[in-house]
Amino acid sequence: MSSSMITLALLRHAKAVAEHPAGDHERALSPAGRRAAVGIGRLLVASLSSPILLLVSDAARTRQTAELAFPAAADQGVTTRLETALYAASAGAILSCLQDVQAEHPTVVIVGHNPGLGDLAQQLAGRGAAPDLARLQSGFPTGGAAIFTFDSSWSEVRPGSGELTATLAPDGIEWPA
Repeated sequence: MSSSMITLALLRHAKAVAEHPAGDHERALSPAGRRAAVGIGRLLVASLSSPILLLVSDAARTRQTAELAFPAAADQGVTTRLETALYAASAGAILSCLQDVQAEHPTVVIVGHNPGLGDLAQQLAGRGAAPDLARLQSGFPTGGAAIFTFDSSWSEVRPGSGELTATLAPDGIEWPA
């Protein structure tokens, strides 16, 4: 095992419009979603250390969430990589993508979709504060984020191996009851 800690933030895209003529993949953020993406970005930038690798589903709403959450990505020490495999991905597919991350990236943010993202968050949380663990069990809201730490390399991340250190939501977004 690695002797250094790695940090993962799972960020569910912010609220999107209900429909797009070109289909689900092209749905954009709603005005409330755009505000929430800016808000969660502020919280994440304050909570995470650089450098950050941002793995983003290639759907319009996830790309927009990432752009609004990390508007000065290069200045913030953020490298962004679009990942087609993250669109509508299962928890296992998201974990597989994470396990391929190289060691030079101590902090990773995955911007994706439910149900896979919420399922993975629940699976990774081996320990953490009771209120945060309860929030994960209740659901994963649009615009919400969960932060985990691991005492391993990315390739060694497994279900139950993470410590849930925070659940975050911008103003106006509540975790389900």
